[in-house]
Amino acid sequence: MGIEGEGNTMKILMVHAHPEKRSFCSALFNQAHQQFLDQGHNVKISDLYEMNWNPVASRDDFSHIKDDYLVYALEQRNATKEGSFSPDIMAELEKLLWADVVMFSFPLFW
Repeated sequence: MGIEGEGNTMKILMVHAHPEKRSFCSALFNQAHQQFLDQGHNVKISDLYEMNWNPVASRDDFSHIKDDYLVYALEQRNATKEGSFSPDIMAELEKLLWADVVMFSFPLFW
């Protein structure tokens, strides 16, 4: 059973990561996006290259940390309790919590 059909409107988060807008990967992403819209689903997009997303974990991921010595896993736990993730991470977490379905679109470079 797919995600189409009457009464089955879904909230879909599409996460796309490709540096070239004219690539085959991006074309597949755009086709899927249009299909979801045509089927009446609610869609949010996180285009990681367009957003200039920083994939490197660092102390910048938190508005404040408990200790000068960064233990990332402990700071994640603390940020979850206190809501102290950086604004860009909070925005993505809110999208994840909103979504019924998460679709990832990215190439595998061999």
